[in-house]
Amino acid sequence: MDRLKERVNNLRAEADAATARADEEAAKAKAFELESSNKDAEIETLKNKVARLESDLEETEKRLAETTNKLRESDLRAEQAERKVQVLENQSVDLEAKAEEWKEKHNQAQQELEETIKSLEGI
Repeated sequence: MDRLKERVNNLRAEADAATARADEEAAKAKAFELESSNKDAEIETLKNKVARLESDLEETEKRLAETTNKLRESDLRAEQAERKVQVLENQSVDLEAKAEEWKEKHNQAQQELEETIKSLEGI
């Protein structure tokens, strides 16, 4: 009988130890579940952040493309304006040369007129 009581006590001790280990493991499992839940929430937050950043990137790329196009158009207009300026400068030089030529012809004609008037006065 003593042996039986001892055996029962041993089994109870083993059962208590097993229960304690089971409680310990259950607590660890609960901690892991909580950590997993926290990590899932963190992952979801990061996914949302990535989605916002991707959206911002798309918008920035769109604005960059628009700005690049506007810059190209501005460069083209500037080049066209520079060519027009060059043409106008060339025309201006040509007109100045013609004006000088006409001025000389006018002076010669004026001089010839004065000489003609003097010679007519002498008659």
